[in-house]
Amino acid sequence: MISFAFRFRLQLILCLTTCAGLASAQAPVQVTTELETRPDFYYYSSNSFSTLADKSTLRLVKEPAWQSDHPRYQKLIIGNHEKKKNIAVVIDEAAGRPPRIYVDANNNGDLTDDGDPVWADESDAVYRREVTIRATFVVDGKEREVGLPYLLMRVKGEALKKNNGGDVVIYSARYGRSGTVKLRGKEYLVSVRTTNQGLYPPPDKQALLIDLNHDGKLDRSALSAELFLGTEAFNVDGESYRVAGASETGDRVTLEVSPVKVAPRHYIVAGAPAPEFVFTTMDGKEQKLSDLKGKFVLLDFWATWCGPCIAGFPHIRKMYDQSDRSQFEVIGVSIDGGAAHPATRADVARYIQQSPITWPVAFDEGRGRLARLFNVSGIPVHILIDPQGVIRLALVGGGEEALEKVRAAVAKPGGN
Repeated sequence: MISFAFRFRLQLILCLTTCAGLASAQAPVQVTTELETRPDFYYYSSNSFSTLADKSTLRLVKEPAWQSDHPRYQKLIIGNHEKKKNIAVVIDEAAGRPPRIYVDANNNGDLTDDGDPVWADESDAVYRREVTIRATFVVDGKEREVGLPYLLMRVKGEALKKNNGGDVVIYSARYGRSGTVKLRGKEYLVSVRTTNQGLYPPPDKQALLIDLNHDGKLDRSALSAELFLGTEAFNVDGESYRVAGASETGDRVTLEVSPVKVAPRHYIVAGAPAPEFVFTTMDGKEQKLSDLKGKFVLLDFWATWCGPCIAGFPHIRKMYDQSDRSQFEVIGVSIDGGAAHPATRADVARYIQQSPITWPVAFDEGRGRLARLFNVSGIPVHILIDPQGVIRLALVGGGEEALEKVRAAVAKPGGN
């Protein structure tokens, strides 16, 4: 068994041409990786078990005495070893007894030797359990076993009953790959996401973080200027790069110069200057952000299919109606349209007529130019810009609480 340090060291193996400097920067970059478990140095996502597993696929050799008459068998698929990738997970719950979850963490088919199966009871809303699963990978014909940390969660109470018949467990990998890479003569801290199976998907399913401002941190926020999904290009010192591919286990990742050239992203954080933009309202009026200098401006990114966005409209309307137009303005940005949620400008205009919206709205079709300018990948998003053109708030997720923060910031004397 080969042990892995739970940190990442990124090495460059450049396919050098006869020229140095700029010429070498154009060559593909092959990166070798090791695991990283420091929470601030990787980007992760969550998944859930949606169906029960066929027990015959779980390779179980020993089971505990169940407290439930009907334990629910599920599985995590981790690694690429054909006989060792199905990791048994069993929910064992009975009335009047502490709920249990059994995870074959050591991957030996025995559910009785993996530690206490009772959920950690850390909040009023969810149960949590952290486990390290011994995953087996086959690389170049050789087996490698790696301990991979996971967090499993399960909602409580009424929400549990509504959650797919009570069978849903949410799980997320607590690891990734990060380190330093040299591009254009400079070193950057980098992290590349692995999937929950510990395997790398095609480039269009990956995510990359890079410390472009050299502050020693990786910005994992929803409005990150340093997070690039799929084959999105990123700008390093005037050149554009993207992820081109990876080995199945992610121990080799290839970066290449992107045929699509992109500008550096703006940092959408409190205290940063808001990027200038021009927009056309639904009634055909063209306006610039700088035209509104001297006012607070709330950018509201939304779509007709976004329930939380729609739920926020009455609160925005109330704030809008109660404010002085010389001091506060709202610009709605609809990201309707695109392949996932087809809609036209006319569709959005008809929707607005039936909604509480009375403020200017720009149609930014399918997460278009404005959404990309402000690094918006999910909605609702509220960005408050102060009278000096500086971002005061960048809020993701919406809700009355977020809008109350906007109201408080606008009402603060002097806007400071």
